[in-house]
Amino acid sequence: MKFFTWKDVERYILMHRSEWEKDIYNIEIYPDEMVVYPKNAADEESRNILRHIFKKNMAADYYAIKLDYPNSYITISYENEYMAFSSSHAPLFKKAIYQDSVYPTEKLNGLSCPVIAFHSYKGGVGRTLSLIAFAKAWTNIYKDPQKNKLLIVDSDLEAPGLTLIQENLNEESFSYLDLLTLVQDNNNIDEIVSKTVNFMGMSILPIETKQQKVEHFFLPTYRYIEQLYDLYASPQTITVSCNKEYILAEVLSKLAEAIGAKAVLVDLRAGVSEYSAPLLLDPRVKKYCVTSTSRQSIMGTKQILQFISKGLCVQSDTLLPTIFLSMIPDSFSEREKTELRTTLTECFQSKTTERTEELLDNMVVELPFASELVHLTSFQQILYSLNGRDMYYSIEKIVEQYYQADESKAILYPEEMHEILLKKIHDFAINQTTAEKNGAAELLLTEPIKNLCLRYRNQVPITVVQGAKGSGKTFLYCRLLEKKNWNIFCSEINKKFDSEDNGYFLPVLATQNSEEIKPLLSQCIDEFNRAIDFADASVAVYIDNAYKLSLEKDNDIDWMKFWEQIFVSSVNKNMTSLSELDEALQINKKKIVLLIDGLEEILQSVPSSKTQQKAIAVLCQGVLNTISAKYENIGLIIFLRSDMAQNAITVNYEQFKQTFSYAELKWSSNEALKLAVWMVDHAVKGFYEESVSIENASQEVIGKYLEKIWGLKLGKSNSNEAYASNWILAALSDFNGQLQARDIIRFLEFASISNGKKPPYYDRILMPSEVRNALPNCSRKKISEIKAEYENLKPIFEKLENLSSSKKKLPMNAEDGIMTAMEEKLMIQAGYLIRDGEKMYLPEIIRHALGFRYEKGARPRVLSLLLKH
Repeated sequence: MKFFTWKDVERYILMHRSEWEKDIYNIEIYPDEMVVYPKNAADEESRNILRHIFKKNMAADYYAIKLDYPNSYITISYENEYMAFSSSHAPLFKKAIYQDSVYPTEKLNGLSCPVIAFHSYKGGVGRTLSLIAFAKAWTNIYKDPQKNKLLIVDSDLEAPGLTLIQENLNEESFSYLDLLTLVQDNNNIDEIVSKTVNFMGMSILPIETKQQKVEHFFLPTYRYIEQLYDLYASPQTITVSCNKEYILAEVLSKLAEAIGAKAVLVDLRAGVSEYSAPLLLDPRVKKYCVTSTSRQSIMGTKQILQFISKGLCVQSDTLLPTIFLSMIPDSFSEREKTELRTTLTECFQSKTTERTEELLDNMVVELPFASELVHLTSFQQILYSLNGRDMYYSIEKIVEQYYQADESKAILYPEEMHEILLKKIHDFAINQTTAEKNGAAELLLTEPIKNLCLRYRNQVPITVVQGAKGSGKTFLYCRLLEKKNWNIFCSEINKKFDSEDNGYFLPVLATQNSEEIKPLLSQCIDEFNRAIDFADASVAVYIDNAYKLSLEKDNDIDWMKFWEQIFVSSVNKNMTSLSELDEALQINKKKIVLLIDGLEEILQSVPSSKTQQKAIAVLCQGVLNTISAKYENIGLIIFLRSDMAQNAITVNYEQFKQTFSYAELKWSSNEALKLAVWMVDHAVKGFYEESVSIENASQEVIGKYLEKIWGLKLGKSNSNEAYASNWILAALSDFNGQLQARDIIRFLEFASISNGKKPPYYDRILMPSEVRNALPNCSRKKISEIKAEYENLKPIFEKLENLSSSKKKLPMNAEDGIMTAMEEKLMIQAGYLIRDGEKMYLPEIIRHALGFRYEKGARPRVLSLLLKH
């Protein structure tokens, strides 16, 4: 560092305070002298410390500091007598920069009315517009806005925007600069407030709702122009006065209370300005920091946040700043947004644990910005232009959530009901162990079933139904068996369909792991033999075929011929070709649909076996396309696990997947949340009270019921806690954006285990602590299932489990060689790993049980990847 003036030396000394404060009381710097107050009477140690700090600028005799200008020195003197003065924390940037914390150690007085400040590092990014939108939203959310007025303050002493857009500035009205003068000259807050109330004129900011006009109180920056250019008092001069460091927020709060306002909105000066510092660095003031996506605005905002974060204890009820990210280009990717979020919040992350890092999830709020909001003139024009804008609705949601009455006081579920409801949910969830054994999958299957029936309304289906393990493939298979033929099945889905029997189902292959499916298989085969004159299907046809496939699975055979023989011999052992079968069906005026499920139980080495890959590829492409093109009386439905399809269809898999996307079984986020409501409604009769069915309900309706299940947030709705639904989705999802029914069911099972304590909230059934405690149990069960159901993933998970704790960190580095290329491919296909450059991440649902922890900045990246679906 170059020392051009004595002030550089002073700053350098303060920057290196930690190196000398143990042995030196204080160091005072003047234009020509440095006075050092050693704690030890002998000043030798002090000279050594200074020599270490000023390596190249210390004079040879240690009694002067050389400035980086010829023949310029600051002499050093040592004083043994030092009278200590208590140093208070002053909320000013020039003071805060040299302190570990910008906040006082003693607790400040609470504010009777909330003070809410709007700040931006740069002008022109929508700070004042955001304040106006906030005021408009505040006016609209209250049933009686006349009793919930605001005190709006334009505190921008250099560019007073709110003041300037007032068409008729009233010179008789009291101004912000008048208030600062009173504060500068008086220590008594009550007297200051009393005088201000008497002086305040009729300066207002009127906002109209649909029913009425509400006149909010307004303090313009100035009332005549000379006030602005001839400043007597400013926030900075007040703050450096004795015992007035934090007086400004208290005065504004008590003034609002005195005039009948419910909150104070303050438009602050942009940039690193001491005009704004006293409110920005007051922990009792809620800050909304507005930034565009430009690098200058982002980095400047980060500088401000670094000050605000100094010494701030991040807790559930801490008034953390909210960052409005505005003017986001349409071309901005989700990754770019995540990187900006991390940049803006990382100064808080360094002071948090993994648990408290969750409290930062909602700090950054995107504000959709319309070009129509750029060029604005009058206050009324701004209010009009905000109508119908997404930017306004985003702010309105925040105002509703944080500033309406605390809904946790609403008693929906009294304490005496709590244990009863938990037990009902817990018992029902235990009985709903898999989608195959219950009606839960009906919620998921509604759309794929409709799609299938609409696509094949006048013909037998020829399709591949893909889905992950547990997605409901076997459930749908069973429903088909129950109806015994395609036309009957479709007629029950859509009453307009012809219900004439035809399209008889024959289970060529079926899962071997369910005893409950055997009666359905037997009944379906009996019906098939009865309806088709020449049919002679064995009652164990699906077992016989499984044995044939297992014998040939590792042999390089003609798979087209193999599948054709399997199909025709399943109908009648004497038949030899699909052509012969189709002709016989034509003569009998019958149609059949061959059903295949359970391939994963036989072909267990698809990822590594070229032969097994070919067996599936030929079935799903060659055979299926041949039947589709040549045989109108033969249908085919193949139920196939998604990872098997991806490993087997090595060319143009995405095209293959897209071709059959209409029938894909996939638990999306919305469907998973609907399942939670469905579960609770079946456990607690009468819980869901809407006329529209759950599967057809809107997200807004489902959201209302989810709040009754687990609350809006994992805590009070106006806290910094995570949004409950998002947290649960992120906790249970994989990187393919899907959940399994069993994961939601299991989550409800564990989350409904009572801890025997009095519930802290009566507006929901499941308490935050139970919701959080359910995740580790869900994660452990998930790992056990994966290892049992996916043979190729089991050794990978065992490898991750056995890693040393020092290596269990996210992100993992690819160059560390924790996984082989094949292991990485398998994990990515299954949705349990994602790669971002050289960094690899695990989803929450497996991270917990594997014992991995996050490094700084990793968690937001994982959340964005999990929730982007």
